[in-house]
Amino acid sequence: MARVLSASKAAAPDWLNDELQTGIVELMNRLMTALTVYEGSASCVARAYDRVRHGLAPASRGKQEMKDCVIFEEFLEMAEGLTAMGFARPRVFITPNDRDFGKPPEGRVCDDLVRVGANYVSNLSWAAHLIGP
Repeated sequence: MARVLSASKAAAPDWLNDELQTGIVELMNRLMTALTVYEGSASCVARAYDRVRHGLAPASRGKQEMKDCVIFEEFLEMAEGLTAMGFARPRVFITPNDRDFGKPPEGRVCDDLVRVGANYVSNLSWAAHLIGP
């Protein structure tokens, strides 16, 4: 049977609450300054449409995958942007959808990924291994 503590017994001293709040705010500020927001662009949608029209992965002849193409084009654009900003860490495209993208690491999209210096994997643990500590 679980024991429930009353609020008065579980309450932390005011100085600890203030210190904790300050620490959390400082951590959030550090994360926000390191954050890069990527919003995509109209050119991503245009390139995705070209993929569908020409049957290029993740689309194929007779199978339109516009959403997958937009996601993939946005990843490529983001990877290029990160490189232009001097980001040197590995970039990894992760999807378990090998039916449309091909089996990693040599899937149907690898030429595009090599062009932007990115790897292709099908799961997070593989990606984590490539990225490292």
